[in-house]
Amino acid sequence: MDADKETLRPAPRRPSGEEAAKALHRAEQIFIELRALLRDALRPRLGSRSLSRTIRLDLSLELNPFPDRLSPGAPSEERAFAERLLGNIQRAVEDEMDRDAPFPQGRVHCFWCGGFDCAHAAPEGPRTTFAGYGPTGLPLWKDFASVALERRDPRIDDLYSDPPVPLAILQVGRDLASAQLPVYGKHSGLFRILGQVAVGYLSLLPGPGPERIQVALTFQAVEVFRGRRPHVHLNVLGRLPDGADLWRFLEEEPDSRLADALRSARGRLQETALRREHRSAVREKIAVASLARLARNLDRIFRQSTRRTRHAQERHRDRERPAAAALRDAISARPESILRDMAKSTWVIIGPRCRVHFFNDAGQHVTSVVYSGEAVRTRTAQGKWRAAPADSVRLFRQALEKSAGTSGKAAAAGGD
Repeated sequence: MDADKETLRPAPRRPSGEEAAKALHRAEQIFIELRALLRDALRPRLGSRSLSRTIRLDLSLELNPFPDRLSPGAPSEERAFAERLLGNIQRAVEDEMDRDAPFPQGRVHCFWCGGFDCAHAAPEGPRTTFAGYGPTGLPLWKDFASVALERRDPRIDDLYSDPPVPLAILQVGRDLASAQLPVYGKHSGLFRILGQVAVGYLSLLPGPGPERIQVALTFQAVEVFRGRRPHVHLNVLGRLPDGADLWRFLEEEPDSRLADALRSARGRLQETALRREHRSAVREKIAVASLARLARNLDRIFRQSTRRTRHAQERHRDRERPAAAALRDAISARPESILRDMAKSTWVIIGPRCRVHFFNDAGQHVTSVVYSGEAVRTRTAQGKWRAAPADSVRLFRQALEKSAGTSGKAAAAGGD
């Protein structure tokens, strides 16, 4: 009987030549899309430079060809897979950049200790900037205001306005190493600063809370030799109050003009190193000219941002206007646009045109920010923002409706 069943079982149908060709084409398209995602992740880090090596991606696929219907508010398999994929790509890019970089981003070489890992190699605090090398090759860090005072910068009063107006200071590399002795790396090809731009103070909003922090930044053109060929890199120095590197925060900066300015500066510095006929002094002159252009761009970007901040403060006096817009976006948000900030324990609403709103558990508006699409994808891929259980989302929506009703009553009372 079992033999008869085996005989009657239909043989599996093999795909036709046309079906096999279509499947192959779809698989090729997946490869092309993956490569495009990888290029998009590399572009902010490479600028005009190309990476000659192949990047290895470890992908683990778990696919259910016939998924069950999901409960409302639950993340879809597609969203979960996309977040894992983008997270894997981001980690692979970070690992590759760390291997490719001749020195750790956000640090300087300490010739006294002989490396980049000591406490002297990083900024001492959020308001400090690199002030040069001491005689023994020890990195010196000073408060940005002290550097401006020592240089008798006529714009020093801008630092103490409310809010402070940032200013940029251009410095030549040989001035930063004037006190450094040759035996302690003054002419070393391992790490030579051609010039730098120190910027301060910037008023940043590192989290969803309303509190801003004052930070200083240092942008350096650093020349290193690989073999006999010089390479020039842009090094970004800065620290957040919690000790985190500021350059990572800048990579997620929603203002695309800043990313464009840094990418353009990296490209110009890389082209400087390609001019092999130039002597070291000439390369320094070209690098300083590129930094001067970067300083002008940063000055324009940050001063315009300060003016917009003042305007936003004036608009914020109308208490209902920003809250009402955030509430509208939150109430009409789709389930997949309601996320949970795991570090801040706040609710994240992805609104139209990359508007991102933050609410507390009581449905009260905390703040709103405009992020780039890449910044939103990075936060979700890294697990900073995650989908919440359906029950929690339902309770949050109820809190939103209650908050909206309270705001409406307050507005009506104010009109009376």
